Amino acid sequence: MQLPAAIEQGKSKPKRQSKTEPEQAKPTTPVLDEQSSLWAVLAQTGGHFAGAIFDNRSGSVIAHKTLQRYTTRRKQGGLQSRQDASGRAAMSAGAQIRRHNERRLQEDMHAIIEQWRPLLAKCERVFVRVAREGRRTFFAPEGVRAAVAWGDASVRPVPVPMGRPSLTEVRRVYRDMTRVRIAVFDLRVARVDAVEPDISVDESDSDSGSSSDSTLEPEPRPDLIAFVYDVAQRMMDAAQSDAEIAAHLQTHTETLLDAFSDPAVELRYLDECPNVKAHRTPTLLHVAAMQGRHELIALLLDCGEDPTITNGHYPLYAGGETAYQVARDRTTRDAFRTYRYAHQNDVDAIEWDLARVPDALSPSQQHENEARARDKKKRERTRRKQRERAQKEKQAEKKVQSDSGEEEMLDKIIAEKEAREQKLTLRNRVKNMTPQEIQERMRSMATGTSTKAKPVLSPEAQRAADRELRFQAAQRRLAPQSAQRSTDVRTQNVQHSTDVCTHCGVSLHGCVPFEQFDWKCCSVQCLHGQQLVYGTNI
Repeated sequence: MQLPAAIEQGKSKPKRQSKTEPEQAKPTTPVLDEQSSLWAVLAQTGGHFAGAIFDNRSGSVIAHKTLQRYTTRRKQGGLQSRQDASGRAAMSAGAQIRRHNERRLQEDMHAIIEQWRPLLAKCERVFVRVAREGRRTFFAPEGVRAAVAWGDASVRPVPVPMGRPSLTEVRRVYRDMTRVRIAVFDLRVARVDAVEPDISVDESDSDSGSSSDSTLEPEPRPDLIAFVYDVAQRMMDAAQSDAEIAAHLQTHTETLLDAFSDPAVELRYLDECPNVKAHRTPTLLHVAAMQGRHELIALLLDCGEDPTITNGHYPLYAGGETAYQVARDRTTRDAFRTYRYAHQNDVDAIEWDLARVPDALSPSQQHENEARARDKKKRERTRRKQRERAQKEKQAEKKVQSDSGEEEMLDKIIAEKEAREQKLTLRNRVKNMTPQEIQERMRSMATGTSTKAKPVLSPEAQRAADRELRFQAAQRRLAPQSAQRSTDVRTQNVQHSTDVCTHCGVSLHGCVPFEQFDWKCCSVQCLHGQQLVYGTNI
């Protein structure tokens, strides 16, 4: 079989140049007649591009081309342009290389599509596999009329699963779209485990001879369902970071694209996912928004996730909320708005009104909002510190006041104690005297003399003092006689009582006694006599 000229040319070039450089314009195009039927398959993702044009009559490749450039971060995933659009543009050497390679890849793709313009114009179908973020400039740069537009009736998405773009993968996709697989089953050896249900047939339908034209509903691929369930579990796991999940999704981008584009997959495909509340988060976009994983929003939307799907309860889903409405914080909501700003001119733009996403948010507005939010947090932090400082000062004032009150109370108590000590009675003072001091004190009280130095008196005062001394001496001489008489009277007429004069024994009823120590005397004479008796006994 003779190969087309395009393939022969590709073989004649060096291998590296055939992967990275676009083919030069062919001097002639393949000869096609009016009965020719052409299909084209174009795919681009992750720095890889593959395209081919097939002749449906022979199934051969008329033209093909593959490109590969370093545009994604190794072991991290994500295009450099997406990182730049997020407002965190890196200035490393690797980032500069990836930006350059993205521009070169776009230029090479546009050159190839422009070279295939005559063939693409005759294609009945142009099947395309590309992420949403790259659709705007896939066929041609902005402002340039492309050979094929997204609004053309011939442009269709690839309806079958597709891996990394390559010539082998493009041929396989074309073969799957143009071939019918037939499987033969031997019903005689087939084992039926379940009992067949009793199907009743309406006689009117059987008599009419019309056969049923109903078709079986397609079943979703189990591997796709298992993949989205696994991604949902990763998003629910707090130990998994956004970068790790994004790297996992970049590694399995083809599987994620198939899951979102497969018509057999339900809109709310997480209804039976374990550990996920399907009535709140029926899609991966809902899970990412509710968990606050703002770095995954753009990735899911680029892969074709529908943000207009609402949650709710089966079957009406009335009053449901979109992924934007269930977002946890402002950062996650801003991710939707910035994505809307970056893709507001797409030909197949998302119906943002149905997604209930507000106006688009430019990067400059986002930076202003972030700065405003930082200022607000700073002001709140300052006010909180001021309140805490004022509260501490108030508590310190209260403590000082309480301490001063305690000091005043202690001073008052000490003053009262000192006053009580100053008002001690003679009895309490005697307790602190030595026996010699007590004896001297009693002698001075009995004789009427004092150990203190006497002041110098005038003659008249001295004579008065002498008279007083003589009077006291006379009283002392008469004291035994009066004491004897008092004893006789007490013995004859008065019974012994504890409430009597200590010296003479006369009852103290009705009078105020003269007290000293534990003595109670009826008169001063008795008190002096008692002192004299106590003094002579000492």
